Amino acid sequence: MQARGYTRWHPKKRGRLAVTILGCLLALVLLAGHFVLAYGLPSARALSADSADSSGSLPVLATGLQPLTNAGAFDLPVQVAKTTDTGFLQLVNASHPLSSQSVPPRLVTAWPTVLASDHSTLLQSTALQAFSGLFQAAADAQVGGLSVNSGYRDYAAQELVYEQTTNKSYVQLPGQSEHQTGLAADIEICDAGQSSGISAAAEQWLVGHSWRYGLILRYPAGKQGITQIAYEPWHFRYIGEPHAWYCWEHGLCLEEYLDYLQDSGGYQVTLGATTYYVYYEAAQNGILYMPRSLDYEVSSDGCGGYIVTAWE
Repeated sequence: MQARGYTRWHPKKRGRLAVTILGCLLALVLLAGHFVLAYGLPSARALSADSADSSGSLPVLATGLQPLTNAGAFDLPVQVAKTTDTGFLQLVNASHPLSSQSVPPRLVTAWPTVLASDHSTLLQSTALQAFSGLFQAAADAQVGGLSVNSGYRDYAAQELVYEQTTNKSYVQLPGQSEHQTGLAADIEICDAGQSSGISAAAEQWLVGHSWRYGLILRYPAGKQGITQIAYEPWHFRYIGEPHAWYCWEHGLCLEEYLDYLQDSGGYQVTLGATTYYVYYEAAQNGILYMPRSLDYEVSSDGCGGYIVTAWE
């Protein structure tokens, strides 16, 4: 039987065929993209041997990284004054200083949860738990025993450090130091009672694993033009797991990450068993919009905006 030629089909049938073909092609593209994201072709960072954990297995890969698609679900109006600002993503530098009266909440003694050169060293409790997890993982991986060399410093203490330090490229003016947040720590290797700096091998391991605990190397090499701070392989800062992962995966410092969030609006990503929704909010008449049915936390960025992190 002679097959009907395409040109003899009714226009409606041609339209249906085109829609069907396009639908099939789109489904194939989406399926392939999901497979690559979830199972194959992880980033070069994830494939490197240095990204393996202490057991030698690859880290949990992120899947489904995409622009925030369900922002409509985040429509619960909340007054800024009634939110709890964690400050986890607050930018602190010469352009965004803290006041002399700024004191972070939940300060606790770092020792004996972690080794510390000074047993009176303080950190915010969330940051301390993050450093404790990182230090234990480093010990398990035989990277070396890690110790906190410096944690929280108030405005007056930072002023004294600045006055007593000759090389000002490694120290900030009072109010401009992340140490005043209680979220940052200078760390060192301490084995058999002997302290030493962070070696290149230790730094590589720390950078590749710290994101799992919500920590970033705050002043990485090659970013001085952005951070205005010299490279410091010993200075780590807590910002939270999805944010630390994104900075690590894309090679961003905190300044670049906050700019990205403001420009893009946010993203969603699955890390292990948790899906995170991260989005940027600018208060409108003192109102922020929050998710109605998800757990979330809010952090000011120190630049007039807010970062909402929700998860399920």
